[in-house]
Amino acid sequence: MFRKNVLLKIDEINDNIKGIRSTASNDSSMFSDHVLEDHNEGTEAHEVEKSFLLMSRESDYVTNLQKVIMLTEITYWQSMNAT
Repeated sequence: MFRKNVLLKIDEINDNIKGIRSTASNDSSMFSDHVLEDHNEGTEAHEVEKSFLLMSRESDYVTNLQKVIMLTEITYWQSMNAT
């Protein structure tokens, strides 16, 4: 049950990362086409940076959840061999 919940969380986070990637792509600019004012470019760059940091954080979380699964499996097999 625990493993299943962790795997569901990993799938949820991977979906979130895909969503973040799609909103951070060049084709999905939050500003209208051909707007070159400095404050808009700066805001766009800031949003791209925020998206990258969020993806990085989510990716680290997935990595840690995968480690949890691995450690619980190791612990389970060690306990089975100890008896």
